[in-house]
Amino acid sequence: GRLLLLSTQTLRAPILSRCLPRTRRSRRGASSRSRETLMPRIFISYRRDDSTSVSLRLYGTLLEHYGPEAVFIDTDSIPPGIDFSEYIHWQINSADVVLVVVGRDWLDCRFGDGIKVGSRRLEDPSDFVRTEIRLALNRQIPVVPLLLEGVRMPGEDELPDDIAKFAKCNAHALRSGRHLKTSVMKLVERLTFLFSLPSAPPREFVNSLGVRFVYVHPGAFMMGALDGNRNLIEGVEDEPLHHVEITTPFYMSSFLTTQEQYFRIMNANPSQFRGDPRLPVDSVSWDDAVTFCERLSAQREELAAQRSYRLPTEEEWEFCCRAGRPPVPANSPSEGNCNTENTTIVGSYPPNPWSLYDMLGNLFEWCLEPAFEEFRPIKGGCFRGTSRCSLRNSARRAEANRYVGFRVLCTSSWRRPGIPL
Repeated sequence: GRLLLLSTQTLRAPILSRCLPRTRRSRRGASSRSRETLMPRIFISYRRDDSTSVSLRLYGTLLEHYGPEAVFIDTDSIPPGIDFSEYIHWQINSADVVLVVVGRDWLDCRFGDGIKVGSRRLEDPSDFVRTEIRLALNRQIPVVPLLLEGVRMPGEDELPDDIAKFAKCNAHALRSGRHLKTSVMKLVERLTFLFSLPSAPPREFVNSLGVRFVYVHPGAFMMGALDGNRNLIEGVEDEPLHHVEITTPFYMSSFLTTQEQYFRIMNANPSQFRGDPRLPVDSVSWDDAVTFCERLSAQREELAAQRSYRLPTEEEWEFCCRAGRPPVPANSPSEGNCNTENTTIVGSYPPNPWSLYDMLGNLFEWCLEPAFEEFRPIKGGCFRGTSRCSLRNSARRAEANRYVGFRVLCTSSWRRPGIPL
């Protein structure tokens, strides 16, 4: 299996931080939807031995609709030197919908050589198509089977357990020959309807305080470091590798809380590093950060919008920090962007693949839990020293440290409706 990626994110190796969602305007000028809207990020899964020709024609038709900046094919979108498996994880974790092209040989495609010769590819846990579907189902995003003519949907008993739910996904018939373009445009219409539903959450929003939030889908990831335990060199801990599932969607603030935002809620600025209101607030205790969240939640506009704020848990924070990237060894080089003198204005460096800035390299960030007596966890790293997703430390909850700040999580109870196909 290989992928065709249709995305609003422009990925360039090795810097994944240029993956910002883009907007588009109607090509026909003014319309009933004249405001700028975000294009959905669409991931196409297919097997080369099963449906390459149709998949390439599908790609071409979608290219005509979404434009060249939104359409990527595997040979062009995967930068040289990037691990293909890791790239799939990055893209599935950024996608809004996954289209799975199912041809006549999709279900029964088998290995032609090697130690697995004759066995079904879907039985291999590392099979690309199986992996793509599993990741998408775990994230609870729409997975749409595209059935070629004469192909039936596989049954649950014909699929591995981890993708058995694929059998219940509503399918779309993809006709071949001269009818292909018509069936693809019908799919485009239905996808457009799906992503314009009033009940669908915005991919991002700005609250009454001016804090920008991005939507985070549920999903599963490997938390910690490959050889995590205790990093004796630095005297800080990288948690041992373990599986974590995030089951509830939420919004994460794109940036660290700034000094201006903190002052507007708390009427104080405890920061040691000053000079610009866009600098992240530092020297904030865990108790102060929690109080900030409580007061923000109590603002009239936020109450009216039914938005509630808190600190992220350690698991939620690392899930957002990784943004689909794989774990690294505990003693790996720093993953963050930073200087070694002081904090920098939020957003000075490019974001991660989920449009979250400064997850690594500006300030350590308070997390809600787990708690140990008077200690609370801080994650990531700061402008001095090493920064990694798995890096964890702790500080006393009442302690105000110039190396520690925080960002805010907004809870959401939204669930994406089924795709009307």
